[in-house]
Amino acid sequence: MVEKNIENAIEAILFVAGEAMKISDIASALEESEVTVSSVADRMIEERKKNESGIEILRLGNKLQLSTNQAYEPYIKKLFMPDNTYTITNAAIETLSIIAYNQPITRGEIEKIRGVSCTYSLGALLAKGLISEAGKKETLGHPILYATTDEFLRHFGLSDLMELPKLAEQENE
Repeated sequence: MVEKNIENAIEAILFVAGEAMKISDIASALEESEVTVSSVADRMIEERKKNESGIEILRLGNKLQLSTNQAYEPYIKKLFMPDNTYTITNAAIETLSIIAYNQPITRGEIEKIRGVSCTYSLGALLAKGLISEAGKKETLGHPILYATTDEFLRHFGLSDLMELPKLAEQENE
């Protein structure tokens, strides 16, 4: 397939999907190698950045997603979400940080680290789509495991969890 056709096909797939798609799935649909699709996607990402396009392609680990450029967020919010602002409480940020660095993790494990209940924070983070249930722990009672989502990565401008800042104790290792 000609490179321009690959670009157009990737763009069309991501537009229709509306969510992050695995590079391997896109490559399979296009009958191209993952290396080719990844390389073309990287060029598309750079080209859109260079042109300050209103639409950009995000790389979320081994996935790609079509997204609006954050530079134009004020205009989008003004038109589509005039009163839809939300804040994340300090307690929820602490809970989210614990999940991000220790995922998958149970509510009990989070509360042991924080020293206080996190039921409200978990509910708020689930509602905002920043975390999701990631299965059940194979232990007594089978508690729910929590992990961050692609929305977490988008919200904090990360491509991958490896981009999280190192903790002081990790730096000393």
